[in-house]
Amino acid sequence: MTSERSCVVWIYLPGGAGAVPCGALTVDQAGRSTTAEFTYGARYLAREDAIALDPVHLPLKAASFKADRLFGAIRDAAPDSWGRTVLELRHAALQYNEFGELPELEYLLKSSGDRIGALAFTAGTGTPPALPTRIAMAGLADAIHAVETGRAVTQAQGDLLTGSLGGARPKSSYQDPHASMILKFGRQDDRFDQVRAEKAMLDMAEACGFEVPNREFVQVDGTIALGIHRFDRARIKGQHYPRHYLSAKTLLGQYGETEVGSYPAFADELRRWSDQPAKDCHELFGRMLFSIATGNRDDHAKNHGALHVAGTTFRLAPAFDLVPMPQVSTTYRQAMIVGLQGQESNLANALSAVQHFMLNDDDAKAIARRVSEVVASWRKYFADAGVREADMDYVQACFDVGRITL
Repeated sequence: MTSERSCVVWIYLPGGAGAVPCGALTVDQAGRSTTAEFTYGARYLAREDAIALDPVHLPLKAASFKADRLFGAIRDAAPDSWGRTVLELRHAALQYNEFGELPELEYLLKSSGDRIGALAFTAGTGTPPALPTRIAMAGLADAIHAVETGRAVTQAQGDLLTGSLGGARPKSSYQDPHASMILKFGRQDDRFDQVRAEKAMLDMAEACGFEVPNREFVQVDGTIALGIHRFDRARIKGQHYPRHYLSAKTLLGQYGETEVGSYPAFADELRRWSDQPAKDCHELFGRMLFSIATGNRDDHAKNHGALHVAGTTFRLAPAFDLVPMPQVSTTYRQAMIVGLQGQESNLANALSAVQHFMLNDDDAKAIARRVSEVVASWRKYFADAGVREADMDYVQACFDVGRITL
């Protein structure tokens, strides 16, 4: 089945003035083969406050940009595994391809205004999807269970879940006049309490001096969820206003799902685009060591990103999706390249590439010592977050193998 469709791309510009149309996107799809074309609108280019969707691969100029996949900046705003499943169950009557998938533009158009970042999509030039003012919690746990078990999602459940978010694990948005959060739930097949473990990991990362989002446990229909306060939303004029966000995967120009990201290469991009490059590069180096020390092997390039500041400048986004990942294999590798030894999870490999992070060996080792000192007390952080002793025993090997010694 072949399809070619176009849509209008909108962006919420800094300052809270609302969304403006910035260009046109055309997607031509045959099975799982996708080509895309994007063109900025002339009126948008004439705006003094216009910003590029992606300063690397979609710079702000009058040109027709083409790619053999969905553009990274667009993909960052699209629902991922969990969100796509929600939309597929919610819109079962739509036409699917031979792989049981919707056309890519359908995922963009059917998802709502609570998506990641500051982009929005419409089939015509009318108005962008309204920003949510309140998203309720009641009924969320049952709606998530329906998705996990593959049951048809009712209209009411679909409204709760929205299907706009990325990642593979169960989640939904929550918003009221005071807070805008992503609620993260456990899965029925979890081997340990990942909700409480993630809270403990974020607490540890904060103790290391890293920037992490505010977080809290939230009771949802008798179930505990981890509420992550959204760093891609700014409180402006009484509204939770979207901030433009790009993943490290996009800044690195990676399109395929099997491409391996690189910490040193992402640091190079931060040096290029950050308004505080040394601070961001030093923190990225520390986060890399933290993932090594805690067995967080899910540190792929979509789990790092940058927030727009002004013009073409960005800042390293707060850390997120930090969870220890026990494994059977005795070969430990990160999801991204660490240093000259590729993805190998050890301090020597990390120290082999310190120049990319604007560090010398002594400063890099000082960061390693700080991380090591905090992570040495990991059981206390896990206990404080309510993780059971049996679950701590289950993830113990992550911290034994990852221990950083100088």
